[in-house]
This record gives sequence, structure tokens and C-alpha cells, in this order.
Amino acid sequence: MAWLRSNDEADQRIRDVIADDGGHDPVEERAQAVADYLATRRVAACTLLGPGFVDIHAPGTLSLLDTDLNVHPLLDSPRGREVFGERGSTSRPHLDQAAIFLASEFGRKVTQHCSLAIWDGGGALSGVAYRSRHDLIEWCWAAYDHAEVRFGGIEPLSPDVPGHQQAVSSVAQLWSLPTHRWS
Repeated sequence: MAWLRSNDEADQRIRDVIADDGGHDPVEERAQAVADYLATRRVAACTLLGPGFVDIHAPGTLSLLDTDLNVHPLLDSPRGREVFGERGSTSRPHLDQAAIFLASEFGRKVTQHCSLAIWDGGGALSGVAYRSRHDLIEWCWAAYDHAEVRFGGIEPLSPDVPGHQQAVSSVAQLWSLPTHRWS
């Protein structure tokens, strides 16, 4: 739902181009966009049929990835040294929880390189398990294309289902999205 977040700069540009006839309510329009988007979403239970997922947060995993040829050069790059505060230092940055949770373009590169290292190191694995950057209680799974998964119980996302309502509400609150038209 990140694409539904408010963008003040884009909203101002639209206001500069389009004359407001007084009937334009951006909050209600965003609320309707959120409701329309959520109406198209589905949820399902899934069962993993093949090997498991690697916990990216496990100390042993971090230790192995820290020296992997897919990850080490990125951490030791000039940008990596700058991001991790090691610019000009003789020691190199190391992979840790903070690196996994970086909420930036460089942070995305770190996790992509880690995923590639896991893919290269154990192609039989189904993917990577990780905690959401937005809510540490929520676990996420990035499944590789060869992962054997069975989906069942597919149903529409509904505000009448407490688990659905709670999940949507936590994300909407985090990103200040209006959900009153969906609820």
C-alpha cells in the first residue's frame, strides 16, 4: 500500500495544473483509492512443500553472509563504508541486524545481495524469511521461483475479518492512509 501514501510535492504540482472547482476533496479521493485497491486484494493460506526458508536474522546466517562474495564487496565499497560509518577506517563494515533493516536504496541492495548469496549457496532452499522493516512482529517470506508452495482457502481481503482489519489498520496507521471507506 506504499504507493497510496500522500506525496505533498506531487499533490502541489497537480493543484498548480488543475483548477479546483471546489468539489475536490483529496482526503476522500485517497480514501476511495485505498478502498478500491483493497477491494482487489486476496488472502490465502499457503503450505511450503519443499525445503525451508533461511532466517536472515540468525547470527550464523549473518556471519556466513558477511564474508560471502555477493555481500562482502558491497559492504566494503566506498558507499558501504560511508553508510556504516567506516569511511577512512582500516576496519571494514560487517553485516548485522542494522544492515538488514536499513530503510534506504543501499539497504535494499544489501538485502538483495544477501538473497543472491543464499540462492547461490543453497539452490534447493525455498527462500528467505525476514522481519518487516515496518513492524518487527511481522514475518515476511521471499520465495524463490522454484519454491514448491500450495495455496488454499483463497478469499477476498475483508474489513469484517478481524485479522484482515488488524493488518490493514496497522499499515494504514503507519503510512497515514485513510481506510474509513473500506471499513
